[in-house]
Order: sequence, then structure tokens, then C-alpha cells
Amino acid sequence: MAIGECEVQAGSRGVPASFIDLPCLRAGEIGTVLEVDASPAARKRLADMGFIRGAQLEMLRPGSPCIVRIDGACVGLGNGHQKRIRLRLP
Repeated sequence: MAIGECEVQAGSRGVPASFIDLPCLRAGEIGTVLEVDASPAARKRLADMGFIRGAQLEMLRPGSPCIVRIDGACVGLGNGHQKRIRLRLP
């Protein structure tokens, strides 16, 4: 999938059959973190901000940076981190 293209994708490597990357989430939509596909350092940084498997988040403002609500906090993420986060839709 090219950057800017959004579609629900079929699963692989243990990921459920329906998932979406964070940049594809629209304002007001809620998703559950399935995986963070990043370097160990970036994964730790994102985990420290609440982006861990099973965490629920809400997209407040899409774009770059996007703003999401996760674990009661509003967090801004640039494109580099956004595209590393895969979500399950409710």
C-alpha cells in the first residue's frame, strides 16, 4: 500500500484479518493498537506514550502531525511514527 492509500488490509504474521494503519483513521474513529512495527528505541518511546498492544485510542485530528487521545492524554505524532502503528477497528 502506498503512502496516502487507506484500506482495511488482510492480516499476516498473527495480525487479525481486519486492521488499518494509524494514518488511515479518520477524526472521531476509535481503534485498538495491534502492533507497533518500529525499531526497539522507537517502540519503547511509543510504549512510554501509551502505544502498547490492546490500548484504545481515538483520532482527534488526522494529518501530520496527527493528534490522538490515548490513555487519557492527547498525543501528537508525525508521519514517521504514525505509519508504524497498526490498529484493529471496533
